Amino acid sequence: MYNGIGLKSARGSGTNGYIQRNLSNLKPRDDWRKDRGATDFKDDVGGRARHVQPDAGILDHERKRKVEVRCMELQDELEEEGLPADEVEEQVAALRRTLQDALANPASSFGAATHAETKSLRPSDTHALRMAKTIEEAKMQRALGIDAEYKEGDAFDRELQERKKLQRIEERRQADEARRRDWERKKQLNQERRALTATRTTMTTTMTADARLDVEAGAPRALVRARTTRGTRAASAAAAAALPALDAIAADRPRHPDRLRLRRLVHRLLGHLCCSRGDVAAAASAAAGAVVSTRSVVVDP
Repeated sequence: MYNGIGLKSARGSGTNGYIQRNLSNLKPRDDWRKDRGATDFKDDVGGRARHVQPDAGILDHERKRKVEVRCMELQDELEEEGLPADEVEEQVAALRRTLQDALANPASSFGAATHAETKSLRPSDTHALRMAKTIEEAKMQRALGIDAEYKEGDAFDRELQERKKLQRIEERRQADEARRRDWERKKQLNQERRALTATRTTMTTTMTADARLDVEAGAPRALVRARTTRGTRAASAAAAAALPALDAIAADRPRHPDRLRLRRLVHRLLGHLCCSRGDVAAAASAAAGAVVSTRSVVVDP
């Protein structure tokens, strides 16, 4: 009974119990830091306490066990009512499918531990207790606004706090820059919208005045619609429809004083129509017709 070997109790050993171990022998202890290569507990665990995660397989087994318990309860109730065995099996199978679908649905609350079940957990239900503790910590973390990457002692790290401060300043600057660009874009769109509205108002006024002159000159109704219609394509289409009527007027009254002016208008509108459709050759032809019509107006007596 020496050299580090002793008895916990002298009873039954036939000794008096005065000599149980060798107090002069010191057992060497292994340093846990050598194997891990760490010099501090904080470096070893990564700066925060490590919690053992619950086993998902065991928790899933408990949820499936709840399904079978519910099915057995239903089966006992139906058998006590005296229903046939086929109908009992059918209803039990339907309930089992419904509960299994509920387990597969993440949004379903079936299978999750209620508050009463959590309070009634036994000390041996280690995995269920760990899951309940994890949920409780997550709720507390959201309530206090604690970052998920928070580590104990970060508030006293000056370098880390300085980096976070610079990062917040940069994020605020980028947000202000994005807000300024968005404001400038909206301002430009408003200016373009006002300019377009003013142009449309001017074109409408001009078209109305020209349409009055066309009516007084005896122009066809289709050409008047081309004057008063908003939009280049619609006006050009109306002018294209007015061209045959204008040719008829020119054939009946070749010396009409406003004939050439009206034809020049039609050619211009047709040029806009061809440009909108992408027909460059037709647009050039319409523009040439407008020039010829203009020259004809000059030389026409």
